[in-house]
Amino acid sequence: MPTHLTAADWHDYTARAREVAFNAEELWGELAPQEIDRDDHVRQVAYTLRIGLLTHYHASLDALNHPLTALAAETLVRSELEAFAHLAWLAHGEPLSNRTKEAWRKHCHSDNRWRWSSPVTRALCCRLGDARNYHKNLLRANPSVKASRATTAARRQLRRIKTLHDATGCKGRDGRDYSDVQPMLTRLARRTRIWWLPNLWRAYSATAHQGSPIRLRAVAGPRTLQNGGPMSDRNRRDLLSRTLVVFLNAYFYVVTLSAGTEAGARYHQEVGQAGLTISRELARLNLA
Repeated sequence: MPTHLTAADWHDYTARAREVAFNAEELWGELAPQEIDRDDHVRQVAYTLRIGLLTHYHASLDALNHPLTALAAETLVRSELEAFAHLAWLAHGEPLSNRTKEAWRKHCHSDNRWRWSSPVTRALCCRLGDARNYHKNLLRANPSVKASRATTAARRQLRRIKTLHDATGCKGRDGRDYSDVQPMLTRLARRTRIWWLPNLWRAYSATAHQGSPIRLRAVAGPRTLQNGGPMSDRNRRDLLSRTLVVFLNAYFYVVTLSAGTEAGARYHQEVGQAGLTISRELARLNLA
């Protein structure tokens, strides 16, 4: 018979999942340089994505502790998926064959047959996309919500990054942004055999933009609807397992891009195995 988990059970599982992140951070702090040059582009990108990944992972665990807030974790896991896609692209690239020629008209790709293709070039592609979007957003922002010299500083940073990027030989003009995530997740699904990665991105996009009100309408009887309602234990279990799997895979790239491939081997042994143990336990639960 399907069972239910108590609040204490949920707090135990999320606390163990949180411990995985603490152990990952401890290893990163031991192996990775804590001060980096502003032109150490690979680490600049990896360290920035690390902050977003950790923030959204811990927030998703907080949301999953209560059935009435669990749905919010879906949008947080979507942010983790975005960090995962960018980190993996930084490490491996995405060849021209992954998309149509039209799709590459502006955005950067990476083809390892060419000398210019390297993690440093890809890091500059990411930084170019960030700098371009940041400058664009500041231009549109009302002066009352931004510092007086913020737009000028953003313009100067964009010019600097664009000059560095163009010198690499990459043909892309706009760098990388969120629109590059789904194609990279499709490629990662083939690479990792985690086939649900791109589907999760699409599904949680619907939750973020228009799906929450629909999802929150639970059937209360044959002719009535109840607005609101808790997420089932089974769905919470699945969501907890997914956020854990995405985090484990994404943080692997944080470690390797920060400290090298040998650090990745230690990560698998000291962090990955503990996370997979939790995931397997969750999979065995027969929940309603």
